[in-house]
Amino acid sequence: MKKITIYDISKKLGVSTATINRALSGKPRVSEETKKLIIETAEQMGFKPNKAATSLARKTIRIGFIINRHVLDFNIEVMNGAKRAYEELADFNVRGDFQIMDHSDSKTDVFRKMREMADLGYDGIILAPTNDLRGYSEVIQELYDKNVFVATVISDIPNSKRIFSVRSNSRMSGKIAGKLLWMLAKDKPVAIFTGTRDSEIHKESIDGFMEQIKASNMDVIAIYDNYDDLDIAYRATEKLLREFPDVGGIYIGTSNSTSVCKKIVDAGLTDQIKIVASDLFPELNDYLRQGVIQATIFQQPFQQGRLAFKKMYEYIGEAKRFEDIFLLKPQIVLDSNLELFID
Repeated sequence: MKKITIYDISKKLGVSTATINRALSGKPRVSEETKKLIIETAEQMGFKPNKAATSLARKTIRIGFIINRHVLDFNIEVMNGAKRAYEELADFNVRGDFQIMDHSDSKTDVFRKMREMADLGYDGIILAPTNDLRGYSEVIQELYDKNVFVATVISDIPNSKRIFSVRSNSRMSGKIAGKLLWMLAKDKPVAIFTGTRDSEIHKESIDGFMEQIKASNMDVIAIYDNYDDLDIAYRATEKLLREFPDVGGIYIGTSNSTSVCKKIVDAGLTDQIKIVASDLFPELNDYLRQGVIQATIFQQPFQQGRLAFKKMYEYIGEAKRFEDIFLLKPQIVLDSNLELFID
């Protein structure tokens, strides 16, 4: 089937290709009547504009991406995914600016960076929020009123003017972990290690885990917030083993899991305690190969970043509207299929 071009439309209407191009790209110096006729004719003829070419006719879309060094391996993968989407949109007149906030930077610094991007004319900002969500809604509203759109990745800021959120289905991750520990730990009690229950994604993973554990008639003896601090997690593991020596399973619902594994190894309890962890990075992969961890729940950080950047472009550049939450499906990784998930 022959592809319809602006030359075909020009021939049919007896209008110059320059006028056709101006009408279809929304440029001035075309009467509303002529513009309407050209657009309707183009639709009737099945004309499909070249998106890359059309994008060159508008101003550059500027998208900022702000993430912090907290849980560095995971967050860097999210950013790498966003950078991949940026590369894929190289012909679409898009500019990406990727900012890694230092671990010591306060939430005030994040707000300052968001406002700075807005003042510089950015059209959209993709943000990985900190665990403390206070103040975000006000800043997002402030930017929204200036037509600067904010989306979230990894976690979410509910009840705000953020236009969408891309994250893993944390509730499902928790349910999967609960089912796995039911099979692995048998009737022994289990414990949870999480980042902080103040975080939306951590609350959801705990809720999913508890729902599954309740259905399986197992006991959860303790929940520990380690604030993604390796030392706190190690000491909490010591506390767990001291107070609950009969523990049979642990769900680590955060990427900072290595110090929990290290304590289990140091205590010589790798045969007694079954562990389901979260995500993938070199040290954790080694624990999986060694049998210290029985399974890990992969939350697709690369795809989270890639999808968030792509959707932000579509929202701004193509005026697409879609559901406000994109939940990626968590995946079970074992030592037997680990090679499928690592480069």
